[in-house]
Amino acid sequence: MSGNTDNRSTTRPPNRFLATLRDVLFEPAAERGSPASVLADASGDERAMEQALAALRQSLEPDIGACAREYELQVEALSDALPDATLRRRAALRVLSLKGMTPEALALELERVLGALSAQAEAFANKVAARAAALELRRGESTAACQREVAEAEQRIAQLEAALASEHTKITEAGATRERIFAECDADAAELAEKQRGFERAFAALRHQYETSKRELASPESS
Repeated sequence: MSGNTDNRSTTRPPNRFLATLRDVLFEPAAERGSPASVLADASGDERAMEQALAALRQSLEPDIGACAREYELQVEALSDALPDATLRRRAALRVLSLKGMTPEALALELERVLGALSAQAEAFANKVAARAAALELRRGESTAACQREVAEAEQRIAQLEAALASEHTKITEAGATRERIFAECDADAAELAEKQRGFERAFAALRHQYETSKRELASPESS
């Protein structure tokens, strides 16, 4: 009977300890990625677990009583002599019993440690939730800032496109104005050339007339 009691008191708390620790630090197995990604992240997960274990052990140090501390020391001391874990735990409990430390007292201390561990898990979960909320807020703020900047940029682009279209219109109108003026100038130039030719012909005709009259007056006999 005592052997069964010893086995329950020494086996259950470590299992609960590991289960609680893994629930705090890691996602459920169903939510993890593919086997390839799990293998790729194994080293990182191991480092994170080692760091978490060290931090948790340090935080639980004030809650570990004399029985639990002595039990841990005895189990560790018997690791070489008794490779079987069950025999090693039972032997450690017998040593504790010789020192006046009962399995019931050890179980109570372990329950107290588990309570402190649960508190640590809750505090850690709250920190994770707060950090996740902060990250989500940052994402939201970043999205809002991006949307605002994109909207402002698109507005400026629309304004620039309108200004560009206006300038293109000015270029087209300037070209059309130039062509119209060129056409008017060509028409005026043609009219001017026509008048010049008419003047030159009239000038030549009058000059010839007056020169002929002059010659006739100068030599009446020749006329």
